[in-house]
Amino acid sequence: VSHAVGCALLSALFHVITFGLKGEQRAGTLAQNINTVLSLGFAIGLAVLGSTGLSQCKVSRLARADWSLSKFRGSVPLLLQTLMFVQIVPSVCGLLDRDVARIRTAVLLGSGIPLVVSLIWSAVGIALVPFSAEAWEDPVQVLLRSGGGQIQRVMLLLSFTAIGTTLIGTYMILGEFFDDVVDQSRVNSMARNKAFGAHPSRGPPTSLSSRLSDPAVVRFGSALLSSLPPLMLACLGPRLYYIALSFAGAYPLTVVFFITPPLLLAMQRRGLKAERREEKSDLSRRRPGRVQADSRIF
Repeated sequence: VSHAVGCALLSALFHVITFGLKGEQRAGTLAQNINTVLSLGFAIGLAVLGSTGLSQCKVSRLARADWSLSKFRGSVPLLLQTLMFVQIVPSVCGLLDRDVARIRTAVLLGSGIPLVVSLIWSAVGIALVPFSAEAWEDPVQVLLRSGGGQIQRVMLLLSFTAIGTTLIGTYMILGEFFDDVVDQSRVNSMARNKAFGAHPSRGPPTSLSSRLSDPAVVRFGSALLSSLPPLMLACLGPRLYYIALSFAGAYPLTVVFFITPPLLLAMQRRGLKAERREEKSDLSRRRPGRVQADSRIF
């Protein structure tokens, strides 16, 4: 099976699981149950890989490291990209009905478990794969090619479950995003249609705009927007995946999650301090004799 055909088959399979045949469902029970099964399968596969490959692991390989500036700069964007799971937090909030206690528990467990899994996988992968200073290869590809029958089967299970959970989570995020975008466009279109009705000289609403206002068409379109662009990019070649990860980790992710939040927090705190100063000045003008007492409150 060629790379493009494999990408298309996997994308179509998990598109139907996440959105349904007509794109009518969002974060349905089927997608949640399959995602749970895939996550459990990944954990089982990782445990089997550790137990099966334990005899082939060489602990001395864990001590190797390259802290040169060029390798460090290339690794940091990929490391930051592993934190992109925070993008699914809005979906988690919706699924848990905005219950703060349950959301906090889900986020802590949902981020702690992948951290442990990533550390175990990194240790096992490094200990199993021989180091080559001349050419870097993906440890998954090395183990699939020369890891032996049992390890190859386990690696196929790990690869499929990892791809499946990633696609389901990504499609859920993109589906909600495009739903919001299309809904807002539909609201703007309805406002324009009302304006057309008020001014007949501008003409009635077109049949196309009427069809686009159909909720079923809207949900089907947003579902396609969630899966087709990633599929088209994936079909261009596997190396593009690493290029995209590096770019996303170096620029958009860094700006959105590491630069913007502290700046917004600083602006919010500055605004709160300004409000408190104004409240102090108002109190001092109204009650000159109680300025000292009021200042202790703030």
